[in-house]
Amino acid sequence: MIATAADYAWFTFRRFTYDEYTDLRGAYCSTLVRGLTPEQVITRTGAEADDFPPMGLKELIRTAFSSSGRPDSGYGHFFGVVAVDDWAFIVEPNGFMGVCPDIAGRLSAGTRLVSHLLNVNGVEDFFWMEDGRERLALESSCAESRPIRRDQRFQGRFTR
Repeated sequence: MIATAADYAWFTFRRFTYDEYTDLRGAYCSTLVRGLTPEQVITRTGAEADDFPPMGLKELIRTAFSSSGRPDSGYGHFFGVVAVDDWAFIVEPNGFMGVCPDIAGRLSAGTRLVSHLLNVNGVEDFFWMEDGRERLALESSCAESRPIRRDQRFQGRFTR
């Protein structure tokens, strides 16, 4: 089966409409890591599998945006992960782990990682790593103030 745009209509931004996905649409980081299981993702982030009770996306969003989603001991990354074919799909409501070079580097060791972030200020980042090496990093808010970091294979293919 091939997905179409209509299959993702639930995630589209609906102005002045509030539903169970509104908070996630406003701030998220979604990451795909090829060839890892959810358990391997959890291990590579330094977390414990026992800290991940099974829950659906709606519950993940509710928990992440509530006070119970952030531990009292300081900031913790709150995310869900699921296997999608040969990829691990990570969803972070209001998170940034997938574009953090240190964590993304560990996740991409021996494989490929691609990530997209949208923060509450409307800033978007796209990040691609392979085997711990950054291949492409695009940050929309900094396009005029700093050069785009990219693999040499992309030289001359981007314009400002």
